Amino acid sequence: MRTLNLDTGWTCSYFEAEVEQVARLEDWRFSPAHGDGSAASLKRRFILYPTDACVSYMLTIDSAPAGTQISVNGHSLGAVAAPCVLDVTAFVSLEDNDVIFRVEQGAQGRFAGIRLQAIPCE
Repeated sequence: MRTLNLDTGWTCSYFEAEVEQVARLEDWRFSPAHGDGSAASLKRRFILYPTDACVSYMLTIDSAPAGTQISVNGHSLGAVAAPCVLDVTAFVSLEDNDVIFRVEQGAQGRFAGIRLQAIPCE
């Protein structure tokens, strides 16, 4: 089945008014320009197209900063304990989708290996 690499194409915002492009998620670092206690929101949009078969969607995260919070289309999935594979089938839809990572300042670790895979239903 199809795998969608989500390592590129992100945006980062520290406040609603500030949005910057993130070319590669694994290269992203928390900006030191922001004060103590702040957080970054990293957002990635993606589109899912209809398939001819029943599929489940699995979000794989090989590495993420400690305590990273994740949400898919507004549904909070809690803190990431990477590496992990999350079944997000109930939270995604055909057409537009958003995945958001919220990272607290000072969180240790880096992002790597973020992908969405369509797995045939059993």
